[in-house]
Amino acid sequence: MTTLLNLLNLMTSVWTSLAATSSLSSQSFIVASVNPRHHCSITHNDVLKGTSVDCQNRSLTDIPKALPADTVILQLQHNNLYQLRNYSFNHVPELVQLYLRYCNLSSLEPRAFHGLGRLQILRMDHNNLLLDKDTYSSDIFLPLTSLQVLNLGVNDPRTTGEIPDDIFVTLLTLESLTIDTFQDESFGNGLSQLKKLTCLSLGGVWSDQPYCAIMRLHNNTFSVFEKSRLSQLDLQYCDLYLIEVGTFLPLSHITTVSMDTVKYLGIDPVIRAMFGFNGRNISQMICPYCFYPHGTSLEQLRNQMISKETTSLLENICIGHLDFSHNRILYIDTSFVFTFGKCLTYLDLSHNYIVGHVGTIFLLSFFRKLQYVDISFQINFKKNDIDGVLQKGIEEQDTRSNRAVINKNLHAPNAVFYFPPSLRILKLRSVSTNMGILFSSEIKGAQHLTTADLAYNGIKGFPQHVRGLEHVQSMDFSGNTEFRMTEQFLKSFNCATHLFLNNKALSQGALLLDGPLYNGIRSLVHLTRVEMSGNKIQFLPGDFLHPLTNISYVKLSDNSFVKMPFDLPFIPKDLTILDLSTNSLTHMSDKEMNTLDTISYRNRLTLKLEGNPISCSCQALSFVTWLSTTYVALDKGGNYTCVDEEGVITSTSAVNANFNWHWRRCRGVFWLLFTTILMCLLIMAVVSTLLVLRNMTYFQHRFLLLLGRGAQIVTRDAFQKDAYIAHCEQDNNLACNGIGMVLKQRYMLRLILSHDCLPGHMVIKHVVDSVNDSWKTVLVVTENFLDDDWSYFTMQIAANAVTSTNPSRVILLLIGRINEALLPDFLLSVVSEDNIFHLKNIPDEESEEWTHIQNRILTGSEYYFT
Repeated sequence: MTTLLNLLNLMTSVWTSLAATSSLSSQSFIVASVNPRHHCSITHNDVLKGTSVDCQNRSLTDIPKALPADTVILQLQHNNLYQLRNYSFNHVPELVQLYLRYCNLSSLEPRAFHGLGRLQILRMDHNNLLLDKDTYSSDIFLPLTSLQVLNLGVNDPRTTGEIPDDIFVTLLTLESLTIDTFQDESFGNGLSQLKKLTCLSLGGVWSDQPYCAIMRLHNNTFSVFEKSRLSQLDLQYCDLYLIEVGTFLPLSHITTVSMDTVKYLGIDPVIRAMFGFNGRNISQMICPYCFYPHGTSLEQLRNQMISKETTSLLENICIGHLDFSHNRILYIDTSFVFTFGKCLTYLDLSHNYIVGHVGTIFLLSFFRKLQYVDISFQINFKKNDIDGVLQKGIEEQDTRSNRAVINKNLHAPNAVFYFPPSLRILKLRSVSTNMGILFSSEIKGAQHLTTADLAYNGIKGFPQHVRGLEHVQSMDFSGNTEFRMTEQFLKSFNCATHLFLNNKALSQGALLLDGPLYNGIRSLVHLTRVEMSGNKIQFLPGDFLHPLTNISYVKLSDNSFVKMPFDLPFIPKDLTILDLSTNSLTHMSDKEMNTLDTISYRNRLTLKLEGNPISCSCQALSFVTWLSTTYVALDKGGNYTCVDEEGVITSTSAVNANFNWHWRRCRGVFWLLFTTILMCLLIMAVVSTLLVLRNMTYFQHRFLLLLGRGAQIVTRDAFQKDAYIAHCEQDNNLACNGIGMVLKQRYMLRLILSHDCLPGHMVIKHVVDSVNDSWKTVLVVTENFLDDDWSYFTMQIAANAVTSTNPSRVILLLIGRINEALLPDFLLSVVSEDNIFHLKNIPDEESEEWTHIQNRILTGSEYYFT
């Protein structure tokens, strides 16, 4: 096995040598490391004219030996080297860049870098190398005679110790140095030999946590760099508690200081330390998040103020870039403007708690070279947390006077604002809660202003044209609820290319056809981007974008559109992004899909639909298919949550994956319904035909009846009697003295009663004649009637007398506990419900029941055919 491995290593070395000398400079090859299982990627580097080797994440435990001799870049990040042994890099003498980050290094042998005389960049940050003499021998970097960049940061987590400064004595060419520090750092004289050093970084981040131990900066902290060319100082993420006024005085060439996220300090000590910049031109002073994160003591709050006393120390300072954002600044004195106004080109005071002389910020004309200013987000101030402390020591500061002056000026009938002539970007987002209606008539010095952000300021409107905004390209009025703009104001920036009216910046009905906002926006013919998201708009005029031929980006997300907002002929032809996310769209019509495809063929349109209640129903099946086949670029890859016909939540990709099944289901429902109806009609036709054939005479009769052929009217007058009261002999008294007497005497009806049959007459003939001679037959059904021998015959004769010409001829009076179930079916089948009366007893003469019985007896005329 050992022989086989040795043979494999030998073959690999031969192949590597051939690859390194190949004339195909751009070809990539594979080279084995010490362990044949680990391979590194090799490419040719045209800039450095050598080979670049990438051995990242290869689980290496030692430096690969089988490397091309002309290797100029070696990347060994994220391995497990643990230790660099002597002469580890003798086989790569041409090495220019060496990256040993995240290698778990904890030990360096004295001759580890022997032979690297051409090395320019060495990065060993994010390891476990303690910054002491045990780790770094005095001559560890002696071979690195060409080194320019050295990064040893994020290695030593200790807070106390002493930097072995003698290890840097030989690095005469070093220009950039990153090292760890200790709490009270005092750099040794060995660092004074770094004459060419221009960049010093003392801070870093490890696992999203600050990795900088230095806590105090004294006047002599940087004295050893007095003769260096140090121009850039990076103190990011250092938890500083102290910075003395003369800290930066020794740095005569300093131009950029970055103190990003320097906690526990406050802005006042930082500005005092800028005393060291007097008489110099400083490019950048970056100090966001420089505040004490906890507590509201008076001393801490004073450190969050820019006072006249502090700025008076900076009589002759010239800074071009100043970033004091996210600092909880409470107060800015007017002297700030005059101190920094002569050189400042970039000013960021956003995300503060300015409640003092905020009006000084509006004295923009004093910033003669200012190009960028951001004063946004000043109204998120937790006033209750510090009011009590402020009242103890700073009552002399009038925290409201200047704000009142600003509000008064803003609302003057013809207020004029003065801007620096070089100003390009102005951000005043969320600096006030209620600016109201602004009546400014002119802004002077805005000839280079391109971007103006006035969002979330409680602006209610601009009623008039404002001169001086002709060159503005981007205007943001988002978040100003109840915002109303006149057409004249919108025409003030007729060269605008971007317009933002997001988050309830539009009142209800603001975009009505031929309204001021409608006409005003359509007059901005140079617009390329329009955003009106978060306004709950339900309707836009179909030709809203018709004159805006340059529009390429339209954002209408978070509204209430149920269909495409624009008429198809007026969709801009150069549209590249259409954001309709979070609306109420369920699907699109075929014409809308075809139009979007046509636009996309020209400009590669991007359509955003996430957050809409997409439907996967049969009606929307063509739209769901379009989502997977269109050339339009869709957010989420065209895969949206949707709801099918049965209310089941699924996705459009799942529907398309089973498209045939969904198609059959949708088409199957239609054809099933169609064939079912057709089959029912066919069966009905067959049954109807059979019925007609089997009852031809009856249907001929009914047909002639419908035509009215030979019809004669049969009335009650055609009969001798109005009614035949049929009863049994035992009910003579009931029928004669009860029913018969009331109907005869009160209602004067012509009646025949069963007891009228004379003795000796045939009962059969009496019954038949009585039924035939009477308009109606009233059967008095009692228990005696059902027990009578002649009752069944009487019911048969009465039922047989019912015909289509007189269908309501029989009336039943069920007296007592008589139920319809006791009557024969042939009788019930010819008697309607209206002709059945349930009577417990014979009603009183005045009862309304008699009226109902009389009405049923006298009802209607019937037809019959001769």
